[in-house]
Amino acid sequence: MHDLGPDLLGALHGERAFIGPEHVVVDLTNRCNTNCIACWTYSPLLRDKAAPVTWKRQELPGAVARRLVDDLAVIGTRRVRFTGGGEPLLHPDFHELVRRIKDRGMTAQVTTNLIGGDADRLLATGIDEITVSLWASNASTYTRTHPNQGPASFPRIQRTIEQLAAAPRRPRLTFANVLGRINFHELEQMYDFAAAVRADAVYFTLVDPVEGRTEGLMLTPEERLATLGAVRRVLERADGPGMPALDSAGELMGRLAGEGAANGFYDAGRVDELPCTIGWTFARVLAGGDVVPCCRAVKLALGNLNERTFPEIWFSRAYDAFRAKALTTKKSDPYFREIDCYRMCDNLMHNRQFDARVGALGASGLAALRARLDTYMATAAAATARSESRDKEATA
Repeated sequence: MHDLGPDLLGALHGERAFIGPEHVVVDLTNRCNTNCIACWTYSPLLRDKAAPVTWKRQELPGAVARRLVDDLAVIGTRRVRFTGGGEPLLHPDFHELVRRIKDRGMTAQVTTNLIGGDADRLLATGIDEITVSLWASNASTYTRTHPNQGPASFPRIQRTIEQLAAAPRRPRLTFANVLGRINFHELEQMYDFAAAVRADAVYFTLVDPVEGRTEGLMLTPEERLATLGAVRRVLERADGPGMPALDSAGELMGRLAGEGAANGFYDAGRVDELPCTIGWTFARVLAGGDVVPCCRAVKLALGNLNERTFPEIWFSRAYDAFRAKALTTKKSDPYFREIDCYRMCDNLMHNRQFDARVGALGASGLAALRARLDTYMATAAAATARSESRDKEATA
């Protein structure tokens, strides 16, 4: 988070941003080397609803990605994660870009299937965190959740993980697992596997279905109840010495128990519990260059990096309009229809963290922050007035 609170100042203003996003995720490429069974774009179950070939070929040009990294460092971004529509390691400039992030003082992270990962090359970049998308605790389940992978894939990925975990200056290792009917019963075994290979954390989420195609992977009421029990048992062990943390367990349990879980609207009734402040802390860059304000907002482009720089987009009126709308408007509003916030808000945890920071200020802290904002706005207004006066004198 930003130490001095300029992002808090922005949210207090209600529209403008005074610093760049703390966290940016970048879809380097839409190309992928596997077909996760519940994937929105590559699942073999999608058939005619699969992403078009033109989309699958999209890739952020190296020059654009390098300029993006440089710009993010200048405006105060702390963390950059490569993830998204495809497999980041397939981008030809991946390793160079990670080093560039590190050279500019930011934290470098990646979410990867690690199928083609080389431990030595990854370690040489100085990468800070590697999140491995596994969905399994063994080779048999791995091939069922990744249909184009053979039985040798899981052991090969495990060897790479073990090499990373054994390194003297190892990155943080997190395992990400999407739970569906194929693998939900292995939740505790997935956690055990993470502990055995010395992972730092495990993250579980639920199948986010594509209508008419992947709903059959969703858990039944009985399976959700069983999964809740497994999560509680894992939580009892997660505080033990040397055990992996269970990331965002509260969000998972809320989705399992939510009224909308039966039809895939896991976060109905949860998203509107607190303001959406994602417009001050986070952004996503798509492989085609579009800059979007949250994980799900792939159809709400606020600008494109092939046409404008990231700072120009981030500090634009279009982005300000999103911030104001997201902060004060229920997500049932037609503006958010394409985002579909009630299905699963992948940024809900970020909004909770922001809300906790605001709450920790207390009444006196909030008053001090408001006074700081008033001073800043008055100073900015005076500077604008002086500039306008000089322009008039120059043209007189």
